[in-house]
Amino acid sequence: MVHAQANPLDENVPESDAVLVSTAEARNQFGDLINRVAYGREHIVLTRRGKELVAIIPVEELRWMEEFENRHDAHLAAEAVEEAEREGTISLEEFEAELAAEWAGR
Repeated sequence: MVHAQANPLDENVPESDAVLVSTAEARNQFGDLINRVAYGREHIVLTRRGKELVAIIPVEELRWMEEFENRHDAHLAAEAVEEAEREGTISLEEFEAELAAEWAGR
């Protein structure tokens, strides 16, 4: 059984216990893979030519990931509002002028 590895180009991507399955194998074993994920709680990563493409995970885990992302986004938005209230804001025209000046200085 082959397991997913960390991405050597991105140290932020950890190793995984997911099982690697080629897309060719997945076509022939699709029903079995779905059952392994749905009932066996396995994680399956589909590969093509050795490259990891997509993951098949239980839907409950997807919902948890979405909830985490939504809460994280709400936290970032609240921080941005607090910063704007604390430090003030500028108009779009001012921002564009600052950006143009920054690019001109490069």
